[in-house]
Amino acid sequence: MSCSRQRRLDQNRGQTRRSWPNSLVDPFRLAGRGRPHWLLLAILMMFGALVACRPVDDPQISYDPANLAFSGPRALEIQGEFVGSFPNRASGEINNELAAEWVRDQMTDLDWRCAVDEWEVVNDSRNLPLQNVLCLLPGQSEKIILVVAHHDQSPETVQGADNDGSGIAIMLHLAEIFAAEEQLPHSLLFMSSDGEEYGMLGTRRLVSMEDDLDQIMAAISLDNLGKWFYDGLEMSPIGQFRGYGPLWLQRLAQESARAA
Repeated sequence: MSCSRQRRLDQNRGQTRRSWPNSLVDPFRLAGRGRPHWLLLAILMMFGALVACRPVDDPQISYDPANLAFSGPRALEIQGEFVGSFPNRASGEINNELAAEWVRDQMTDLDWRCAVDEWEVVNDSRNLPLQNVLCLLPGQSEKIILVVAHHDQSPETVQGADNDGSGIAIMLHLAEIFAAEEQLPHSLLFMSSDGEEYGMLGTRRLVSMEDDLDQIMAAISLDNLGKWFYDGLEMSPIGQFRGYGPLWLQRLAQESARAA
């Protein structure tokens, strides 16, 4: 990575990082010192380990292969149209804005309720316009399953077909499938994010703007899916900053992929 690119990344991270209170950065600083507090800490850590190791019931996945709606050729067709129509769509470029508008129009035509969130960050001493496209398919419950792919690409590539044209294509094809279904048990929020190549700025923006994160029961990022995943599933449960995704979601994805 070049020094100039590293500086740009550092500058952008600085625009989105929050300054947490000391009590959150170091929660034991206010507790004083001494053996009783370390003993309490040890007990809490043991309890947390026991809770984290609780078994999760294996999900029971069954389906008729004839009803499998996802089509690899259809996803590839969408990918080809997207990256062919909007090359050089790094954040701030005109094709980035046009790509976001195209994703919004595709989703709106499928009767998803869409909105565009526009904001700016400072990059190399200039304002960089960014936009997230957020589309909702209401379900029977207000609980939300979030699916994210990013429409921006690295400025070092021409089409960004894998990163992340593949994710955008799969997300749009899933939108087609779910729009044709009867109302789902949970609501779906699909987001085409911007600024991913500068530190996942689009997803940070969503988290900072969302009033009730507890409403989101699961979140899945579709990124770099065009190279290695023809005959299997790779899922990273590690959070962007800390923590892990819920075990039930990992097991559900694993068993769904195995059944398919």
